[in-house]
Amino acid sequence: MLASSAGGWSGNGGEPIRMANNVWFINQEQIPYCILAADSYPMPAAELSRLVRSAFDKWISFFTDYGIDGLGRSFFPAQPFVPHDSKLRMTLKFFEVPCASADTPFAKEKLRFQFGLTHPLIEAYRTFNPEEPLGLAMKKSADGRGLMNHGYIWIDRFTADPLRIEHVLLHEIGHVLGMPHNSVYVMDEDVATHLSEGSQAALGMIQTLSWPYRLQTNARIGLSLEAYNRTNIPTQGRSCQENPLLTALIRDLDLPARPCYDVGLRTTQMSSEAIQIQLEFTSEDRVTIYQGSFQPLPVHELTPKGPKFFTILPGEKKWRAQVFDPIPVSEAWQGNIVGYGRPLAAQLTMAKGIILHLHVPTLNKWITLRSRS
Repeated sequence: MLASSAGGWSGNGGEPIRMANNVWFINQEQIPYCILAADSYPMPAAELSRLVRSAFDKWISFFTDYGIDGLGRSFFPAQPFVPHDSKLRMTLKFFEVPCASADTPFAKEKLRFQFGLTHPLIEAYRTFNPEEPLGLAMKKSADGRGLMNHGYIWIDRFTADPLRIEHVLLHEIGHVLGMPHNSVYVMDEDVATHLSEGSQAALGMIQTLSWPYRLQTNARIGLSLEAYNRTNIPTQGRSCQENPLLTALIRDLDLPARPCYDVGLRTTQMSSEAIQIQLEFTSEDRVTIYQGSFQPLPVHELTPKGPKFFTILPGEKKWRAQVFDPIPVSEAWQGNIVGYGRPLAAQLTMAKGIILHLHVPTLNKWITLRSRS
């Protein structure tokens, strides 16, 4: 995938599109990688080696925290996909070996990092992107049945800042490990926008509190108010006192009139069938808590959203799908918020963070609260 201000696309070695986001390495004991850097690259080799190792370690820690242990599981038990006892397993062990040169064929390494060094194959992919890419994860060749994909991770000379280089590294290694765009904060298809912003607080992080991989119980997520009318025209930019939707929401929730409220969401229980939340409104020394209960929207399938592996096995004509996250979740939920006032219809979605839509009965309109850093 290309990391650029316009997003990216697969450098997939000629695979069918369904296989483009496949995990690169399956059922391998460990994967050797090597690192090459241009003489003019604004960072010493030892520091680049440390950043690559750090990026791998962060991803392994992330998978461990979410119980993504690398063991393959069937996509849906009722469907004719890979059986439960499949022995497919993600390879999560990587170690560094020396590189020869950028022009030599792959030797011991299965994955080659090139910092500021180009290659005809890399240049061919870059020409298809109208934006200037910052990084690229590209398979040299694709073998969906052999479960081994040699390839490159290329990082441009776009900065000397270690945090920004590591952030692009995390994004590209995420593709090697099967993480698609927008699955978590660092995999944002518009990753370059985070690099150009002034704050560095979230650089080098796979997920943030405002954009987690999955909702976590007891973690408070701050929400900002973003009001919409029926034509989806935003009414942002006004203070809480001036926004008629916010004023109506406060009234419908039976909250005291205040200049503004700090709003937070806290997940108290979560499963694939239901989510229970607390919605907290804080102003001055008063905290008002509302309870929310949500069920998956029926139009959204319960599917794991992390690393996957699609293939057509020899002698078969059907696609088979393997997943490595054991917990299926919905990306959209519907329910109600109840508390001191009347119940409010609500929807909860995961889309580049947390989005809570609340219906304002007195105006028959919806107000949108988005997670904020």
